[in-house]
Amino acid sequence: MIIEDEIVREKTEEESFDDGVLLAKIVIPSSPATKKNSSRIIKNKGFFKIIPSERFMSYQSFCKPYMNAIRKDKNLPPIDFGITVKIRVATDKWIVPDYTNVCQAIGDILQSHNVITNDKWIHWTDGNGTNDVPSEHWFIGVDKENPRLEMEIRRFRHPLEEYRNEKEAKLLKKQEKKRNKSHE
Repeated sequence: MIIEDEIVREKTEEESFDDGVLLAKIVIPSSPATKKNSSRIIKNKGFFKIIPSERFMSYQSFCKPYMNAIRKDKNLPPIDFGITVKIRVATDKWIVPDYTNVCQAIGDILQSHNVITNDKWIHWTDGNGTNDVPSEHWFIGVDKENPRLEMEIRRFRHPLEEYRNEKEAKLLKKQEKKRNKSHE
């Protein structure tokens, strides 16, 4: 539906799900790579640009089939609403990655592989439903035979959704008024 040169998006059934409903659960069999460590500086058309490390770029490519299994392989559009993402990480050695860097990297990977439209929709969680003491730690420990990133994606009402819904409702109301005036 087009409203005054602005597109009102089609809402998916998943948007109506209750908070906490599981949308996807995957395991990526590898220690995660972050963007912050070993960034590279390149010169492009006279300007300098910071790009992620080769290790991160390789990890992002490695994640593609796991990301596609969440949405693309099921012919589902990218998520364009609030979600919680809970991660648990087991590395192959005792180098504990920084939680914030892992979250940023995973958010960017989810967005780059069209699992979500924008990583602003993510609410990172420990999965226990409160912001008190977590029920478990995101870092599982070292598992040399099975390093992995476990991820759960659940429905979460993001505060931005309410603003967007109000904006869409105003546009629809305005269009309806315009239509009624043209029929008079």
